Amino acid sequence: MGYYDDIIFLDCGEYPDYRTSVFITPRKEPQWEFALHTRGNLILQRDKGRILRFSTPVLFWRAFHQHYCHGIPDGESRGHLYLVTSGSRAERAYQHLEKLFPEGFLPLEEESGSFRKIFAGMREIVNTVWLHDEKQKHIAASGFETLIAEATRIYYSRRPDYADNNRMLKLADSIRANPVRDYDFQNVIAQQFGMSYHSFRALFRKATGKAPRQFVMKCRLHYALELLNSTDLQVKEIADRCGFENSISFFRFFKKSVGVTPLHYRHHLHSDYIQHL
Repeated sequence: MGYYDDIIFLDCGEYPDYRTSVFITPRKEPQWEFALHTRGNLILQRDKGRILRFSTPVLFWRAFHQHYCHGIPDGESRGHLYLVTSGSRAERAYQHLEKLFPEGFLPLEEESGSFRKIFAGMREIVNTVWLHDEKQKHIAASGFETLIAEATRIYYSRRPDYADNNRMLKLADSIRANPVRDYDFQNVIAQQFGMSYHSFRALFRKATGKAPRQFVMKCRLHYALELLNSTDLQVKEIADRCGFENSISFFRFFKKSVGVTPLHYRHHLHSDYIQHL
């Protein structure tokens, strides 16, 4: 079996002006459908559960053993793309989405990059499948994986812990770019993040591997190493540029961190000195 043979596209289509309501009963043949509502109003119900109404784009899916209906209010139309698939890859994708979004749908924002990416991906799959060219199978299969990957990315981006982690990483990038700044993590930055300093410190350490103050000192040290490597500045000047109180505190911190004095490092450059930083 070839690498892409674990997914088969049984049917697919795009309807820019869809005016039909669809009622699907359970089937025996293992099939998994993935659909994208692109515009207009949508009414959605799965396994005779609660009726859902959407006025923005939404990705939804179903398995062959489920009751399903999706439609529109009378007299309206909607945009609709769909893929009917079979094979182990399709089954894994369905199970994966079910685990992330147990209700069976993923709302999207019409102007978001995520919607545009999913819309373009599904349209490419539809156009590729319509070619009925066996040599193009990999394009459709790869597009399908991109679709699932984007849905997964959206899931994690909406999790509070993931969002907090991203915020911490952005802050870390800012510190790397400007390590000399006087950062007041406890009284200013933690409040800007809307959390206690204890929570802020824990999240920052989780994201970067170091407490906030330790991270700043690490960045200042790397800045000092750069200046020692690339300039003829005196140690006192480097200490001042890197935000240390004086050359003595810089000297002590440098030797404790690197294992040699700043001048020894400058005159005897060796990567072994900084492998542990």
